[in-house]
Amino acid sequence: MIRTAALSAALGLFGSLTTAAAAQAPVEFVIDSNATQFTYSGSTTLGPIVGNPPNFSFVGTTNGTMTGAAGAPPQTIELGGGSALITPDINASIPSPIPFFPDLAQIQISNLALRLLSAPASIDAAGNFNAQVQARALSGIVTVTPLTGGPTTTDLTGSQSSPQPFMGNLAVVGDITTLSGPLAITFTFTDAASGLSATIDLTGNVLAEATAAQPVSFCQSTVNTSGAAATMTSTGSPSLSAANLTLVANDVPANQFLLFILSETDDFVPGFAGSQGNLCLGGSIVRLNNFLQNSGASGQATLPIPFGSLPPGTVLDIGETWYFQAWFRDTVGGMATSNTTGGLQVTFAP
Repeated sequence: MIRTAALSAALGLFGSLTTAAAAQAPVEFVIDSNATQFTYSGSTTLGPIVGNPPNFSFVGTTNGTMTGAAGAPPQTIELGGGSALITPDINASIPSPIPFFPDLAQIQISNLALRLLSAPASIDAAGNFNAQVQARALSGIVTVTPLTGGPTTTDLTGSQSSPQPFMGNLAVVGDITTLSGPLAITFTFTDAASGLSATIDLTGNVLAEATAAQPVSFCQSTVNTSGAAATMTSTGSPSLSAANLTLVANDVPANQFLLFILSETDDFVPGFAGSQGNLCLGGSIVRLNNFLQNSGASGQATLPIPFGSLPPGTVLDIGETWYFQAWFRDTVGGMATSNTTGGLQVTFAP
């Protein structure tokens, strides 16, 4: 049976095990196109715009980068990333001010995809936040067909709306995070050929959801003296608000100490540092030296992730993907050696 001191000595063979500082990562929200309904209106230098049909929806995603402490709801949110396609295309006309006369122009906005952007906004205890949001066109073509003359087109790609308030709400229930709230978007454009200038107002409600990805086992290790290759699984939720994710090392030789390690990078290094096992982690690797576990008679060990007691400089943030593994002492032919579990990939949710 391995002693704590012996394990610490063994760690000296693996000098690349260090602490690591993480960076925040965005969470992808999938827009509910049935619940996200918008209408549009507008005005031009020739007169008001009349839509047909007057409403549309968004299909796609919007991303949010959030901060928050483990065991508590998210505290800030910043929108950026994703792509939301307007469907159906916007078809509108500029009616003649004289009854029964033909329309002055037809306007079509096709393939308009938007990205919502905001500065970080604070989230209160009820999940409410107030952000200034802009919409950037990732694609989109405006076609103007005047009463006289042929159609002309304007590429909207790269154009950006004026900032508008977004009184949103972020709700975390289990593994589902819901982003919702009313939103107004105002775009302006000028058709150089006809001289037509227009302002189009898009008004509606956004509803989007992010579902936490469940942890995934990867990178099989080698058979140890238990007769099986040790694996890593988990119980609990990858939600940082819940903060109850527990690592589970299975099929470890009985009565052996385990050291849990983690990294933001995966890898595959067979027989590392003289071990019989495979190292599934790369980059800067964090060791949880203060949380040694023992496999006991069952050959299994568990470790609730110690969110509040990680090594200095190590923070598990919302949206980040981390890789976990356990390293343990084993024997081969009566000779002391070590082995590993397989790896576990975890993407932390709000």
